Amino acid sequence: MAPSAAPTAASTSAPIEALAQCAAQDLPFWRTFRQQYLITRETLDLPGFSTCKLAGWILYSPPNMARTRIEDETGKHIGYLTGIASLPGGLLGPSHRIPGLLSGTPGALDRFHDWLDDLAGRYTILLAVNDETRVYTDPATMHGAVYNRETGRVAASPLLCLDRPVELNPAFDHRWHEEHGGKYSLFHTRDRAVRRMNPNFYLDLDNFHETRFWPRQDSFALSDPDAAMDEIIATTRAHMTNISGGFDSYLPLTGGRDSRLLLAMGGQALDNVTAIFTNINNYATRRDAALAEQLCAAVGQPHQVNDKRKVKRPRDGSLAQAQAAFHVATATKLPLPDEYQTNTISGLAPNTVVLRGHQTDLLRAVYVAHTDKRKWKNFNWQINKLLIGPSDQRARIHARFDADYRAWLQTLPPAAQAKQIDFMFLEIYYPSSIGATFPGLSRNLYLSPFNARRLIGLALGFDDVARRKRDVVNDIIHRANPALDAVPYTDELGSDLGDLQDDAKVAAMVQPRQDATLARAAQTPPRA
Repeated sequence: MAPSAAPTAASTSAPIEALAQCAAQDLPFWRTFRQQYLITRETLDLPGFSTCKLAGWILYSPPNMARTRIEDETGKHIGYLTGIASLPGGLLGPSHRIPGLLSGTPGALDRFHDWLDDLAGRYTILLAVNDETRVYTDPATMHGAVYNRETGRVAASPLLCLDRPVELNPAFDHRWHEEHGGKYSLFHTRDRAVRRMNPNFYLDLDNFHETRFWPRQDSFALSDPDAAMDEIIATTRAHMTNISGGFDSYLPLTGGRDSRLLLAMGGQALDNVTAIFTNINNYATRRDAALAEQLCAAVGQPHQVNDKRKVKRPRDGSLAQAQAAFHVATATKLPLPDEYQTNTISGLAPNTVVLRGHQTDLLRAVYVAHTDKRKWKNFNWQINKLLIGPSDQRARIHARFDADYRAWLQTLPPAAQAKQIDFMFLEIYYPSSIGATFPGLSRNLYLSPFNARRLIGLALGFDDVARRKRDVVNDIIHRANPALDAVPYTDELGSDLGDLQDDAKVAAMVQPRQDATLARAAQTPPRA
């Protein structure tokens, strides 16, 4: 079925389900949706939101949310970016000119796409160039990106797109989703009419049709893997420094690999952040805290621990209200993350940025369960990884979603086909997980400084087997900050935390990894 055209007539009285649900549950709209936005032709009264207009469309966003006026090389206004975005050379400010982009010329949109490759952060862009009006998102839709052709709205979450109560999507077992945290995947949402954007497509606002714009290269293969590692380190460090220098920021740290990568590459950002912290909610996170303490000592930084045993839990009903607000802000029935349930989130100041390690997991090919590409032809195990429903319903799930999965596969260009499983993770799993939940966490703004298409492309260029063996992660950390090599990971540490006080036991834990890393480093020719 061809996509319907978007509404053209503005309205001053259009209903909006987000407002209705906030009123029904006595939730302040501005606080519930303070990390979200809405793009529409309609004139709406959204308490606490400000507006800007472009090409007949109105962008609504709260005043706490950063906004950038985008201009072409001559200063002509061509768009708005809402959210936080960084280029290697600096953070985007109130206005930004794109060098080499001349609106009205044939290559204007190609130049915009080149510029977009380097952009990291959490953002949505409304663009009007060459008689085209489009919406673009960050590479994981961390900022949230859903749309409804029936209402002609694009927003961070479904209820902002609706003028009626949610009509349940018949493809899903909603009770199981509520009880087990399932994902509304393959670009579906809980509502039958609201679609989630593919982050590597743009949305044409003339007809609400999505078109792929990335990747554009023929291959992700690297001609010089060592140079790629150096670029990853320098670029991630620049983004972390830009974001932490412009916004009060926190860096979570565990005993795993993703947060250690950010710590290793952090550079000046480690001095900028308000705190490097670990939340303790259970025994596993207590192990994380013990390892994070050693990691911080290795880089000469203090470590903050937010322990649920030492945090007072509110007794004023605020947790129940926060849970209700999360349900409304995400249009799901998912529980709040552990740090909200235990109130360890109180260790972070509100209205601040939390730097997460998402997308660095591509450096260890986290979803590539099989490097034998013959097994990629079996779509059932891939659909299972999307966490759409219970294991005893897999036959039904495979039958229902096989066509959706194949349709998505048909959109992949050759470079992406060669990294099919990574792209499943990037384009399907991430939007249905963090893209669906991050906008609903209104207290703090979560983003990844690695969330840039340039960095993602470099990560995908490394050999799949080397990524799966974690060699790439270990080599990058060794190049960026070798002092961290001597601290075990959680999967190297035994059950006794006291072993961390025994230097001989710690050395035995890390020696196989260190020896392998040093052996690979010795094979690297010196750089000119």
